[in-house]
Amino acid sequence: EITLKGQIFRKTGKFISIEREGNYSDNLFDDKFLGIYLILNVDHNFINDTQYSNKILAVKTYIYKDPRFNESIL
Repeated sequence: EITLKGQIFRKTGKFISIEREGNYSDNLFDDKFLGIYLILNVDHNFINDTQYSNKILAVKTYIYKDPRFNESIL
């Protein structure tokens, strides 16, 4: 779940990208957090007729590195 400056076009079923601004060093947190997410729900919040925000619930559909799951596939 993330809260962002509001944009009307954000809606369920669309994808968003979460990236860092500027240069940064690779690290485990960024590998897990940054990337493409599928939006599951969007709350459009209007505050005092002067502010607009979106609270987005989304799921990351992939990871960069091997998750090292051990599965037996029949």
